[in-house]
Amino acid sequence: MSYDKPNRQKYSFGNFDFGAGTDESFSVRGPEGKAGRVWDYGVEGVIEVMNGGSTTPKIAVGTTSDPDAYGDEIDLNAVADNEYKSVRQSYDEPEAGFAALMLVREIPKDTEVYLTCTGAAGSPTGQGVPFCVIDWQD
Repeated sequence: MSYDKPNRQKYSFGNFDFGAGTDESFSVRGPEGKAGRVWDYGVEGVIEVMNGGSTTPKIAVGTTSDPDAYGDEIDLNAVADNEYKSVRQSYDEPEAGFAALMLVREIPKDTEVYLTCTGAAGSPTGQGVPFCVIDWQD
């Protein structure tokens, strides 16, 4: 099995209110028996500027026991209305910022993957659609 011709899947989770001050996790499971690789993650369809004082809005990719096992928290603070932010939009793959966020991109086969959204606190605002893109082995 390889990633020569991956089965690239984008998972979107509907509008999430990062300004509500609550965290939420969304889960996906890839095709049975296939390992995966995180390709990108972030937020799109922003309809309210992302803002937080004491805690800023963030998204991470991981497991229930390690929310950022595959992708570290990307800070979404100050993403404007009608904008988006993702790892690949922010960094090119060879850059240090890309490597710092994409911790361990390899997802073992038959693993449930969680996209964890951290709500903002301290004058919080922010609504958008969290997403994750995963390449599944061919």
